[in-house]
Order: sequence, then C-alpha cells, then structure tokens
Amino acid sequence: MFRSIALFRVCACRFLKPESSDVLKQIRHLHNVLSKPKHDNPGLDCITPPKPTHLTPKISTEELRDAVTEISNYAYHPISSHPLKLMTEVDPAVLVKEKIKLKELPSYYLSLSKFRLSSLVMATSVAGYMMAPGPFDLNVLLATAGGTLLLSAGANTVNQIVEVPYDSEMIRTKGRVLVRELLSTPHALGFAIMTTASGLLLLTYGANPLTGVLGATNLYLYTSVYTPLKRQSILNTWVGSVG
Repeated sequence: MFRSIALFRVCACRFLKPESSDVLKQIRHLHNVLSKPKHDNPGLDCITPPKPTHLTPKISTEELRDAVTEISNYAYHPISSHPLKLMTEVDPAVLVKEKIKLKELPSYYLSLSKFRLSSLVMATSVAGYMMAPGPFDLNVLLATAGGTLLLSAGANTVNQIVEVPYDSEMIRTKGRVLVRELLSTPHALGFAIMTTASGLLLLTYGANPLTGVLGATNLYLYTSVYTPLKRQSILNTWVGSVG
C-alpha cells in the first residue's frame, strides 16, 4: 500500500507543474491521511461513502391492515378477463381444468361408463350370440362384445350427464365424477360421443347392420325415454327392460 502511495507521489510530482501548489497540497494531505491508522485518522470520514438512506415510505398500521384484508378477499385470476375477481365467482369449469390429472383419467372414464354394469350387458350379448344358431365366427363375436361394451359405456355417460342435479342429492350417487366436478360436462360429452360412435361402427360393420340398428335403438330408449321417465312413472322399468 505504501509503495503505491509513494509511486503516486512520484508520478504526481513528475507530471504536474511545480507552480500547481494547490494540487500538490491536496496530494500531500491525502498521503498523510492514508499513512495514519484508521482509528487515529478522522480524515477518512471525508472519503468514506455515506450509508444509503431508506427511501421506502412509512406505512401506518391501519393502512397495512386494510391492504392485507383486501388481498385476502381478492385473488388474481389469470384466465378471467377481470384482473381481480372474488374467489366465490371463479368459473367451475376453470377449477375442473386445474384438477384434471392424466393418470386419473382412466378411473374417471370407468366411473362414467359404469364399467361393471356395462360388462354385465356385454356378457349377456356374448351369451346370446353363443346360444344363437348358425356358424361360430370369432371376429363377429369380438365385434359384438366390443361394440356392446362401448355403446353401453356411452349410454351410461349420457345418463350421468343428464342426472347431475339429482345425483348430487342422493348419498349413493353424490360421489360420482360429474357431481364432484372432477371432469367437465363437455369432456364427459366428448367421451360419450366417442364411445357410442365406436360402438355403433363395430356393431354395424363388425357384426351386421341389423345389430347396429338395434344398438342405436337401445341407446335412444335408455337416454331419451328411460332416463327422463324415471321421475314421472314406474313405466320406466318396462322401457329399461326392453332396452
């Protein structure tokens, strides 16, 4: 450090003119200041940078309490057109979209299709095919079984879409997927369309056109007659048995 100071003095004395006495006085003063220990040298205070002052304005306790209350009552909603929106006004479809998990979709679809019931319907169709006279064809059997299963799954999904308001009031059905809003109604409707269309194609082209017509008729009876008739007349059981 002292070598640097000495070199600084030599350079200053060499390149500055002799008559610049004010500059030389300042250099000597700086040398004297830097040569002394800091605790004995109050002159260092003049070159020590001042501490930065805090520029944040002071906030009263009442203002802080009001701000916390306002933040707790409102939440930022990135999808909504309003920057601030009450949490109670958030669109349920948005919440459903946030809840969906890909690994849970298979279980949701099985619940929508009422897989055990649809499997029983498929088993009865297979039994009917096995008892019918005529040559056995494995491809026709598989198409009949698969088409019946898919068609039944689609019909059960439509049934749950229509009956959400009533399912939410019964202990037995209030845990269903659509009642709990684990899937949106458009999502379930898309699943129903895919399964029914696939089932009808399998029955029509895999088995025969008559089987496809019978499948479409059962779909109509179950979704458009049996389901609405349940709360109006006990005749719905007769319609259901025909289906």
